[in-house]
Order: sequence, then structure tokens, then C-alpha cells
Amino acid sequence: LDALLGGVHSAGDAVHPSVAFEPEVLAEHELFSRRVNHNRESRRMDKMWDDAGIPPLGVAHRMFVFFVCLLLWMLLAGTLDPSEWLAGAMVAALVTLLFAPRFTIFTGFRFGWLAPLHILRYLAAFFVDLVVANYQLAKRILTPSLPIRPEIVEVRTRLRSPLGRLLLANSITLTPGTLTIDTRDDRLLVHWVHAPPGIDSERATALIAAATEKRLSRFLW
Repeated sequence: LDALLGGVHSAGDAVHPSVAFEPEVLAEHELFSRRVNHNRESRRMDKMWDDAGIPPLGVAHRMFVFFVCLLLWMLLAGTLDPSEWLAGAMVAALVTLLFAPRFTIFTGFRFGWLAPLHILRYLAAFFVDLVVANYQLAKRILTPSLPIRPEIVEVRTRLRSPLGRLLLANSITLTPGTLTIDTRDDRLLVHWVHAPPGIDSERATALIAAATEKRLSRFLW
């Protein structure tokens, strides 16, 4: 029986010689497939950025990825030793060289000399909004009549990049009284604890997101 099965297997191998591949052939096929998929994804992302009017990946994007990786390395290292700076720079350069095109979310950043200043202004204003919103929400909760009027409202944004819309949605969520529950293209669905009666999308956008969006648009697309 073993001899018979062995003969059948041998015959099957002879009839279908392409079933068994050498490891080198499989590795080359896998590498080729990855390159094809990477090129297809790169073309798709380039088209998306062109349609949104966002500049494609460039030197500034790669420098940004490098400094972000270096900063993360130094934070994890917990020391300013020169050897750690050198090791972090080498690792950050390698990551940037190999994976920068995949960090497409960073393409939403507006590179410029004033970008750090705009980020600090956004953080300062967000902190003030956070304190004010906490006070207002606490006041409503502690009021015996509980003056709330919860409603789902639609907010529109002019930010075009995924990073810009992500930070806008998170800014709304982190501010007490409002919670972003969904995003659909340029629209955000927001749960508002105390929405004015008969409010429309335009007014909701002005009251909830306009000021934050303006600050974000100074350093994000």
C-alpha cells in the first residue's frame, strides 16, 4: 500500500510539477507582490492628496518623521547622553528611510517656521476652552433643574487632511459637553449636551468647531 501511494504521489508530482516551489522562488514572488501593492497604495495616496489639494510626500515630510522618531527615542531612553542621541539618530534615520512613505497621516502638516508657534497657540487656547467647558458642565450638573438639552448635531469642517479632521474631532471630544461620535468626509456628528433649540448645521459649526478649526488650519491642511 505504501509503495502504491508513493507511486501515486510520484505520478502526481510528475503531472503537476508546478505545485512544489523552491523557497527562493516563493520569497521572490512574495517580494514582488509587496512591491506591486506598495506602488498601488502610493499611487492611491498621491491621487487622494491631489484631489484634496494637499502637497505630496516630500523632504519636509521625511524630516518631520525623522524628528518625531528621534523625539520618541529620547523620551523612551530618559537620558541626554550623547551615545543615546547617536543611537536614536541612526534608528530614526533607518525608520525614515524604510517607512516614511507609509506615515501618510503626517502629510496633513503645514511645514513652516511659524508652525511651532501656531501649535503652542492652539494648545493654550484648547486649555482655556477645556477649563471653561468643565466649569459650564459642572454648573449644569449641580443645578437642581439640570438644564440640559442633548441633541445630535452635524458639524462641517474645511480641513482636508485626515490628521486635521482627526485633531478637530478629538478636540471636540476632549472638551466637556460635546462628543464626536462619527466622521463622514467633511462632516462630524457631535453629541451636544445642551444644544440650542432649532439649531442647524451652520450654526452648530460656528459654535462648536469654528474657533478650533481656525487655529488648526494654521498648521494643518
